Amino acid sequence: MAEKGDHGSTGSYSGPPRMQTAGLLSVFSVLLVIEGVTRTNLYIDRNSDWDGDSRIFPRVVLLIAGLVEIVFSFSGLLVGLGELFLELGNATLTLFSMFTMLIGWFTYVVYTLAYPSFIVDKASSGYDPLTESEYRGIQIMGIFGSVAYCGALQGGQFFFAHQLYHIQMRQSGEVYTRSYYKGRLYCYSFFVLLAGLSQLVAGCIVIDRLATGELHVPQVASPYIIIYPEMTITVSVLIICYGFFGIAAAMNVIPLAEFRTNMAGALFSAFIFVAQIGFMDLPQAGLQGDNYPSHVSLGSMQPGLLLALVLMPAYLISKLSAIDPGVAPV
Repeated sequence: MAEKGDHGSTGSYSGPPRMQTAGLLSVFSVLLVIEGVTRTNLYIDRNSDWDGDSRIFPRVVLLIAGLVEIVFSFSGLLVGLGELFLELGNATLTLFSMFTMLIGWFTYVVYTLAYPSFIVDKASSGYDPLTESEYRGIQIMGIFGSVAYCGALQGGQFFFAHQLYHIQMRQSGEVYTRSYYKGRLYCYSFFVLLAGLSQLVAGCIVIDRLATGELHVPQVASPYIIIYPEMTITVSVLIICYGFFGIAAAMNVIPLAEFRTNMAGALFSAFIFVAQIGFMDLPQAGLQGDNYPSHVSLGSMQPGLLLALVLMPAYLISKLSAIDPGVAPV
């Protein structure tokens, strides 16, 4: 009965469904595989300056971080698919996979903090018509965006691996309470707000300093590539609204027991995902070519980041909606 829903025959909360958890773990893991392979291909160049210097970030660190991402994402994918198709539910293997995911935060630190911070620190003049401070400001907003998007993706994978582990240990009914889901909803809604606010600030800097319409030279601050500033600002406002929706759900401002609330969360997340694809990813189609190899690679990774950001709050809202406060632990 628990596989069909979150409630047993008596109405008590029995924990999240096992196959649903394994499926979502597989989804997040395969998105990370794509990201890791893309990053590795980008920096596996024999002609690279492996050691780096005062002006070049060591390429060997970026390559190792990409390879680490492939390893921990594959471990999650194997556990998820093993549970889905072969019913090889083994808590020990899941725990080992979670350990590799913890090592994977090395990749998170390198690509979201260390490398972008190095770029900001080494920024100098020559970004006409942007001033040095404006360029640094856009890059810093990119760091905040990376923290949010990559945090949602890697955090989501670990979340579902952790959930699957407790299901395999038959502890999910005790662990996954309303307070647990509320805390995670606050966390992932904060990621959404951080992504929206950082993108809004970056877009405002660009549109104020440069111009409206298509930019001749795109402004890049991974995970953002600003080609049409108006699109950047529009989608950032939508993302911010979605973040506040998640916060409101966690604070019980909206009635979570209502089916419409659950459905509204799912539809809102789907709308934000489509808007992000249309306003953030598809405009990069014109950047194909030898002049923008890293930009094209970023465009191939973006859909996974965009999906993870909107999926986690919607999932957590659905779980909160499934728990009756009258019968479930608070």
